[in-house]
Amino acid sequence: MSEQRHGGRSGWGRRLGAVLLLSLAVWSLSTGPAAAADPMVTAFPAVPGLGDSLPCLPINPFCAVGEAAGAVVEDVWVNAMLSLWEAGLWLLSLAFSVIDALATPDLSAGGPLAAVYPVTFGIGATVAALMAMVQLGIAAVRRDGQTLGRLLIGLLQFGLVWASYVGVAALLVTGVSGLTTALLRSLLDIDTMAAFDPSISVSRDLVDGTVATVLGVSAIFLLVPASVGYLLLMLVREAALIVLAATSAISAGGLLAQTSSTWFWRSLRWFLAALLVAPVAVLVLGVGVTITEGILTGAEETSTEAAIGMAVVGCLLILLGAICPLALFRLLAFVDPGTSSGAALRSSLAASGGVMGALQKAGGGRAAVATAAAGAASGGVA
Repeated sequence: MSEQRHGGRSGWGRRLGAVLLLSLAVWSLSTGPAAAADPMVTAFPAVPGLGDSLPCLPINPFCAVGEAAGAVVEDVWVNAMLSLWEAGLWLLSLAFSVIDALATPDLSAGGPLAAVYPVTFGIGATVAALMAMVQLGIAAVRRDGQTLGRLLIGLLQFGLVWASYVGVAALLVTGVSGLTTALLRSLLDIDTMAAFDPSISVSRDLVDGTVATVLGVSAIFLLVPASVGYLLLMLVREAALIVLAATSAISAGGLLAQTSSTWFWRSLRWFLAALLVAPVAVLVLGVGVTITEGILTGAEETSTEAAIGMAVVGCLLILLGAICPLALFRLLAFVDPGTSSGAALRSSLAASGGVMGALQKAGGGRAAVATAAAGAASGGVA
């Protein structure tokens, strides 16, 4: 009885094994073409945006996680650097908004300095009287006409400054303001510095981590100092123009004596340099912004290295716009006769017979050129 049961069980086992083998054969035949069409089967699907090939997946299943984390870190870093860049540009725009109202001080006699001019001109008259007595004393000691002539020339110069300096200074400030506005319109297409919009639309697809890093570092070390520099430069410019115009009569009082004549010329040199600070700063700023905007907005046709280099160059030019106007104080040194360049200018004018002699020589040179050209033309006709 037990042998019959054992034989029945073994028969059922054989039948079950045959059914399993037949099912496995049918399944292998049905999946064979698909396996041939796609022989590479991976355990993890490809992560979107990471590429189709991840060779480390069969060995290291955390490869997809690492690639995704790297992409997230890169996006965060790029966004942070671009935020620094935009913050630097915003600070620059804020500085321009503050200094725009201070760019053109009113130096006219009927303006805010109306109550200051009578005091400073009274002090200037007192200083002129003292310097005249000093020069008369020197002339009495030396007993020469040159010293007395210096007093007469100084008295004439003091009268000219007394009568016309304030009006000419106010006219020059207005003219330089118009020149600055013209530069803003031609370079930046705006009328005032407050309307300056330094925001440069940089597409995320056109900027990689390297370019974003350079932009962020440039914003910290170039744009932020440039913003502070522009603000301080324009504030000092306005203060210098007001003080120098108000004390013009005092400095002109030193013209009556040989020892103090440099007071006025140094004051005039500083006034002209401060006057030209605004147009020079706008000129350099316009060049820098134009270069930076043109390169970054055209990054599709520009290589990464070129974009980085030109962005840094643009930021440097913007910073130079706040620094280079200070060189005007050295470039205008010829205004002061006490400097070496001023002495060279005076000697050259003296050798030419003064200003009128230099103009006559220039006119004579043009006449000689015109005569030679007419002679050549008549000779060619003959």
